[in-house]
Amino acid sequence: MEAEAAAAVQQDSDAASPGAIAQEAGMSKRQLKRKQKMERQEENKRQRKEHEKEQKQKASELKKAEIAKMLEGMTQEDREQWVQQQREKRQQTMAARQATKTRQQQALSAPQKIVIDLDFPNLMNPSELKSLCQQLAYSYNAAVQGEQQLHLHLLGASGDVQAAIQQRIQGRPHWAVTYSEQPHHQYFKVLRMDMATHNDNCCSWLTDTS
Repeated sequence: MEAEAAAAVQQDSDAASPGAIAQEAGMSKRQLKRKQKMERQEENKRQRKEHEKEQKQKASELKKAEIAKMLEGMTQEDREQWVQQQREKRQQTMAARQATKTRQQQALSAPQKIVIDLDFPNLMNPSELKSLCQQLAYSYNAAVQGEQQLHLHLLGASGDVQAAIQQRIQGRPHWAVTYSEQPHHQYFKVLRMDMATHNDNCCSWLTDTS
């Protein structure tokens, strides 16, 4: 019985080995290790964000207390002047946000299109994926904030490329870009077909004399 128990333990150990897990998931050992590393990085990032959120909340409460104490020591005239300054700062911040929103809208409607092909899953190591995300951020900033806005297309992301973008670029869902999992050749083929259908419908409407 001891031999049977030992064999069962060994069988369970083999089933839980990285090779067995990778085989069950349909991945190579290298791909599994890369996936596990990215999951650990994501968990560490989540914990770090929670800690930063707590620190920001504490700092905000401390700042409010300091402002209240400062206002108590001011004259009525000084308090009114301080309030006016804060109001002007908020207006400037809102104007800057509106300017950014306008540039984003201009980028989405810009006739000049820049296409970045991201259809290469499981071909980059974590360092290369990190560099890719940084380059995408630089490209987006240039497309929106440059003198001439550009319509950026990020196409074909899947697998570890898509996961890296989701994990490393937190604001990506709010980017003023066209984002699709379709490869570029498929995306623009469908777009051309839609445009052709639209043009045919327009022509039918124009020639309909009934």
